[in-house]
Amino acid sequence: MKLNASEHQEQAAFVEWLNLKGLWHYAVVNALKAGGVKLMMYLKKEGLRSGVPDLVIPYKTHDFGGLYCEMKKKGGRVKPEQAKWHEFLRGQGYQVCVCYSADEAIEATLRYMNGAVNHA
Repeated sequence: MKLNASEHQEQAAFVEWLNLKGLWHYAVVNALKAGGVKLMMYLKKEGLRSGVPDLVIPYKTHDFGGLYCEMKKKGGRVKPEQAKWHEFLRGQGYQVCVCYSADEAIEATLRYMNGAVNHA
């Protein structure tokens, strides 16, 4: 699967905002097919799983254990494997958002944080 530049740009802009705000986060790198079959097999042995959301913002709130953010290009769709992960994560007490722009991701993060973050 080739990384769509506009999706990449939106995610990069969102990550830049997270960095500017000093919010801890990390990316789940699942789009590594460019590295070849050998690399994919190696990473799968280390726990790489398709469908996991793109970014994790690991702040616990009163209601959730953290925020997972799936970035999509405009018009993009959640794949069945992604939907399974979203359902599982929600069932484990995490919030999951699907965002089609950096602005949507920022808005979802601000709503999530909403002053109820437990930094302990």
